[in-house]
Amino acid sequence: MIDSFLGTIRIHSEVYMVVATTTNQAGVVHGARIMRVNGVDLVSYRTGISVRTLPGGTPADIHSMPYMHLLELLNSGHFYYCTDSSKYELTATMQAQYSGTVSFSSPPWDRADNRFWWNKHLMRDVVNHQLAAWCVVLINGFVETKQCGHINGKTLDLVLVSRRARFRAGTRYNMRGIDDDGNVANFVETEQIGVIDGHILSYVQTRGSVPVFWEQQTPDLGKVEMKLSSLSKLASKVGNKIILTRPLSSTVPSFQSHFREKIARYGNIIVVNLLSSKKDGERTLIDAYEQMLKNHEKSGQVRYMYFDLHEHSKGNKYDKLEALCRQIQNDATMPPTGFFFVDPAGQVGSQQVGVVRTNCKDCLDRTNIAQSQLAFRALEAQLRLLGIMRSTSYLEDHHSVVGMFKTLWANNGDEISIQYAGSGSLKSGMTRTGEYGIRTMLEDGKKNLTRFYSNHFKDDGRQVAIDQLLGSHESVMHASSNEQALMKQLNDRTSEFMTSCPLPVFIGTFNVGGSDPGSEPLNSWLHPQANEIPAPEIYAIGIQEVVELTPGKVLNTDPYRGKIWEEEVKKCLETSGGNYTLLQSHQLVGLVLMVFAKDESVFHMRKAAYEITKTGVRGLVGNKGGIAVRLLYHNTSFCFVTAHLAAGQEGYADRNADYAEIVSQTAFGRGRHTTINTHDYVFWFGDFNYRIDLPYEEVCASVTEKNYTHLLQNDQLLRARASGESFVGFQEPPLLFDPTYKYDYNSQVYDTSAKGRIPAWTDRILYKAANPTKISSSFYRRTEILLSDHRPVSAHFVLEVQQMDKEKERELKTKIFRNKGQAAVPQAALIEFGDFSDAGSIMGDNISTSGDQVEWHDEPPLVPTPMFSNLSIENVARLDSNNGRQGGYTPPVPHQPPAHPLPSAPKQAAQPPVQKPLPNPFMPTQSAPIAVQGAQTGPIFDPFASAAPTTTSSLPPPLPPKPSSYTPPSTLSSSNPFAALPPTVTTPPSTQNNIFFAGQQPLLPSSYGAAPQPSPFPVAPTRPSSTTSHFPVPPTYPQTQIPQAYNQPMFPTPPTRPSAPPPTAPAAQTMDDFFGLPSPAAAKPAGRPQSLPPPPVARGNRARGNSSGPTPDPFDPITKQ
Repeated sequence: MIDSFLGTIRIHSEVYMVVATTTNQAGVVHGARIMRVNGVDLVSYRTGISVRTLPGGTPADIHSMPYMHLLELLNSGHFYYCTDSSKYELTATMQAQYSGTVSFSSPPWDRADNRFWWNKHLMRDVVNHQLAAWCVVLINGFVETKQCGHINGKTLDLVLVSRRARFRAGTRYNMRGIDDDGNVANFVETEQIGVIDGHILSYVQTRGSVPVFWEQQTPDLGKVEMKLSSLSKLASKVGNKIILTRPLSSTVPSFQSHFREKIARYGNIIVVNLLSSKKDGERTLIDAYEQMLKNHEKSGQVRYMYFDLHEHSKGNKYDKLEALCRQIQNDATMPPTGFFFVDPAGQVGSQQVGVVRTNCKDCLDRTNIAQSQLAFRALEAQLRLLGIMRSTSYLEDHHSVVGMFKTLWANNGDEISIQYAGSGSLKSGMTRTGEYGIRTMLEDGKKNLTRFYSNHFKDDGRQVAIDQLLGSHESVMHASSNEQALMKQLNDRTSEFMTSCPLPVFIGTFNVGGSDPGSEPLNSWLHPQANEIPAPEIYAIGIQEVVELTPGKVLNTDPYRGKIWEEEVKKCLETSGGNYTLLQSHQLVGLVLMVFAKDESVFHMRKAAYEITKTGVRGLVGNKGGIAVRLLYHNTSFCFVTAHLAAGQEGYADRNADYAEIVSQTAFGRGRHTTINTHDYVFWFGDFNYRIDLPYEEVCASVTEKNYTHLLQNDQLLRARASGESFVGFQEPPLLFDPTYKYDYNSQVYDTSAKGRIPAWTDRILYKAANPTKISSSFYRRTEILLSDHRPVSAHFVLEVQQMDKEKERELKTKIFRNKGQAAVPQAALIEFGDFSDAGSIMGDNISTSGDQVEWHDEPPLVPTPMFSNLSIENVARLDSNNGRQGGYTPPVPHQPPAHPLPSAPKQAAQPPVQKPLPNPFMPTQSAPIAVQGAQTGPIFDPFASAAPTTTSSLPPPLPPKPSSYTPPSTLSSSNPFAALPPTVTTPPSTQNNIFFAGQQPLLPSSYGAAPQPSPFPVAPTRPSSTTSHFPVPPTYPQTQIPQAYNQPMFPTPPTRPSAPPPTAPAAQTMDDFFGLPSPAAAKPAGRPQSLPPPPVARGNRARGNSSGPTPDPFDPITKQ
């Protein structure tokens, strides 16, 4: 049985249809079912056979197929979709949907937030052919709905939606930190939605990895001590080191891009860092994060708060979590965040103008605990604001609500943790019960073991599956003949959108022989002919033997020596008058590679990566080897390799073997498909140790006579290149200087020791270009610095790089695509941006789209159009009725909603099953709903639905007309934000240091009699009048007389509450001030809990919950007696 069509995918040469076979209902929002995908199958378009029903197939056969990991990922139960995105957009927040950012008259591919659309690659055929009825938007994360009980007679329903970003997606040890586009690993947007008394409440938080370039190797299981007493702390017992893979100076562009995008989308950002300062690796991340934030250009909208959760929760006591809220409260400079809610009349009462961005190391266990506490206090503040809870009562008093709330957030933590780390969240037992005992400790120990097993044996396969799903794995990137034809047309016309510009590059190499810098300045080496050549945009410097290569120092590398030379080179570059940023710096024992770039050029460099290869003692020791760094400058790729090859006059074969080892072992990226020789420009430089095969005296005589031709005829490197033994295809500028090796220290005399080493050009610079005509050498020379037995060598090159005009490329793609017969080209089919998508912000503001993650998504479909259009006569008719035409999307025509909800649809006689090539997973509203395998039966729980009696209609009723204006009751409690203010009051009550409000009470209509107050956030557009429904409704049907009981508004008017005297001015700042609530004159009850209490476990004589309200809680097991 097919529940839903999820897209098409080509794996190698086979094209498959991806279908959901088993789903269950995770919740209902605005009449739209949220389905959880539990079972997925692949159906071959060539054979029409499911991969799970192959003739004679066995489980072993299935698991040996290239789609094995993809099926396991899609069958994990962590993917969700909405059955009717015209009513609710699963990838967007409630605020975005109510503020008009999400246009429900647009096709699904334009409504979806690209960050969370996980099957976008699978849907490219649907988008290309504009088959809106077939477009399913799949998210990865968590969705759950719970009826939490009653608060003062009002039913509270909660929906928790966590959306994981698909940019920089991956598993725990495969994906950390930030990328060049500003995307961070494990970024999750979590929205807590509440429905109570006709109000819709929303509060959004985010989490994401520390936004610097860092990595952590998978722990070595051989170093793990398996002790029962330490199972719950297994991760902390393994010293897997955290490494910053890029200097902070070169991280600035990515860091700024990350926060610029987050500010544009969410507004104010409160950064909550939960890392532990007592752990060396986490201390490194704390220092890096704080240093980057200190210099951030948007510091006015970003505030940083450090909270060591491990230190504050010693002994697994989390009662100090309240200090997290208080710490934010007491900081007067903390920007507001606010929250969003809609009143029963459909008007926006408050908007969220910022988010709290929480992180720990993995953004899992500690992060979920902190986020649940903030969400709990936000919900409490929302209920107080609406007058449902008094300011003197607390949410902890309602035990059934607390229990459901904690279960919901614990489930969320487990699901997100499984998706990233392979096991449930640690401490989730604490979140569920409020206690951390022996049972919880054993559960955490089991999770730790599961996490270690997954990290070592399953994460690589899971990463392959994620890359396949997102279209970035080699097995799914094969182009068809039609795709190749389109790409060829684009490549043949690159001159229409690509321009060339010159780029000066400096390459330098120096074997310093273990000497310290400072005895001689490096200016003559790094700035030769400074006034005669253009200043380099890039410096690539290789230094050998920064430490003496003795056995003891080879086995115990001193990284400090490399830093000394790094600082000396940086100091010298600063004296040149240009500002240079260190892009990459890496050390292998005595070998160091540094790459610098001008500050203004750093913003055009991306995809920087490095690889280190040891070649000493059969690859076990790093006294010899190579370091490679690759990067993109605009659209041109570079690879810089510095190497120290085998020594000795007779080591010719060993040097060739070292070169071959470095070339074969160096590959970049997770798939390791980018090698040294696949770049546009490749530079090799270092102490290659190739010698001259002549006697000592003959070489010295030729040097004196400047007879370089005779020496070069006997040069081992030239012989290796000519014979194809090494450096095939490389070139070297004219070699017109004396051999650089070997001198007596601090002397111009060649080696006078007993060994009498023959002078040679051991220090060399070679290059290779994809187009040799695009590169030229300005000079190739040595410099007379005497502190070593070598002489430094340098070369200056001017080469051409390509710059792309993305707008012109997009226009050309559109033109080529249309020439293939497409009448219209959807924007989603042409270009895909990075995290900076075109989905807009949660405040409803539009974001200008920009980015450099351009992908070719307008290729011809993997499956010809007839395979979609000729499915069956019935499905074609549905496509036509839903879209106006089969091949394109036509927005629905605005119309007047019917005066009454639709009557129940008459039941039709059962029909025999009809064999169809492929059922349409999304029926238009005219047809009966699809039977969903595993879905819940009986009435659908929809917290957003009206309280009116349910009908048996198979069609969702349209939203009833909304009043054109909202008139509040004249006498309401002062705690109600919609209460009429006395004529003498001209300003709302003070809300000091309130992160949940933007410095004022919610929006106050001018009809309240008070002067309107300025709003710090954009005023939301007016809700549609009674003639227009907020969500698209089905076509108008003939009106039928129905019972009066059904003709009720969707949002019932809340009962009038008795008025209360105005509050007194707050004396001291309290938690009520923090959440924007006026402090009452009466004192607070004593003994307030400091953390979420455990749910009730026994009836006994415990104090009853819901004590602050007159209505008992029917969900409380105590009050139900």
